[in-house]
Amino acid sequence: YFNKNINVIVYIDRIKEIKTKKGEVMCFITGSDELTTIDMVAFPRVYNSLNIEVGNIIYCNSKVEKRYSEYQLIINEVYKIY
Repeated sequence: YFNKNINVIVYIDRIKEIKTKKGEVMCFITGSDELTTIDMVAFPRVYNSLNIEVGNIIYCNSKVEKRYSEYQLIINEVYKIY
């Protein structure tokens, strides 16, 4: 699935907020499902529209990228399920 858009449903294990060079807030999310754990990135445009916290279950449309030797998801759209 490298460099393709996929849809996933994950449980949020961890959220780490950081500020960009422009002072905007973005976050790194660690999510899991019944099989694995994945790292996700929400850039400021997407993160500003989010209202999520640890323990939520989300459905997101994301692009798969490879950073170093691991895969991560760049979130395009996200919807909170629970």
